[in-house]
Amino acid sequence: MKTLIEKSDKKLSVLLIGCGNIAGGFDLYTKNKEPLTHAQAYFQDNRFNLKACIDPNSEKLLAFKNKWGFENIYSSVNQMDHKSDKFDVISICSPTSAHKESLEFAIKSSPELVFCEKPITEDIKTTQSLINMYEKKNIPLAVNFTRRWMSDIHEFSGDLKTKKWGKIRSIVGHYNKGLLNNGSHLIDLIHFLAGPLEINYVGKPVFDHSEHDPSIPAILESEDSVPIYLNVTNSNDYSFFEIDFYMEKGIIQLTDGGMYWKIREVEDSKEFSGYKSLGKTKIKESGYKLAMKNAVDNIFNSILKNQKLLSDASTAIETHQICSLIREKALS
Repeated sequence: MKTLIEKSDKKLSVLLIGCGNIAGGFDLYTKNKEPLTHAQAYFQDNRFNLKACIDPNSEKLLAFKNKWGFENIYSSVNQMDHKSDKFDVISICSPTSAHKESLEFAIKSSPELVFCEKPITEDIKTTQSLINMYEKKNIPLAVNFTRRWMSDIHEFSGDLKTKKWGKIRSIVGHYNKGLLNNGSHLIDLIHFLAGPLEINYVGKPVFDHSEHDPSIPAILESEDSVPIYLNVTNSNDYSFFEIDFYMEKGIIQLTDGGMYWKIREVEDSKEFSGYKSLGKTKIKESGYKLAMKNAVDNIFNSILKNQKLLSDASTAIETHQICSLIREKALS
């Protein structure tokens, strides 16, 4: 591994494996001010150099090269030489089914850090095996549970710890498009904010994503005995991701995939003396649009300053374990 002194005077080189939506597609033909994708986030941060990208689709490769100025493009990892092709950061944005191959390739290249889309793989045993490999090689593995890089999520976590909103009475999460694919974001977020979770009930699966990854309703419980309800809809109707915190002093909702906060505070009822009611909804934009920018900043500082990764393999495997148990119970 290179020393921090050796790396401090140059840009960190980046390899992008996969050229789909989260890799850069969401930013490819738009003029988003803030980056929603890996490529745009690295491109806007002048501490990184987009050295190469890989995808079997030649049109995507050319589009990425023209948009972000990748130095080299490849149709397969097999075209690369582990000895001569070296990178500081490798972002894995290939389809989940290809993550195992991508992660095995990446570890042979001995990068400073690997940034992988979630889930790490579809199979819990495979995921754990890969994590063990990375730990043995001492290569940090960041995992893109996007909302962990939202600064206001960390502020809200602090509010929960200081009881700014009183006790948590219950949590209701809403999602669709697969438990691992999308529901894992919800479980990871709840786990981060409410602590370790237990599964109390698992409902019937809704096959709106794939045969092996349906959306599954469930009832969980935190260590503090807070009931947590996972509600599912059907992604063939519309995309949906929201979470509601029912607190002693009000209701806090993260809506529109995480784009907005909606807050209703408890107040004295204007109609009924001696009763409490909820005030009008206050809406404010969240820090979701800054999440990818914060992610690459965290990655840079993890490599150069040993800053703790805000989303890594250790937290990702805990989320995967919960998802795996829910899916096992639903499909058995």
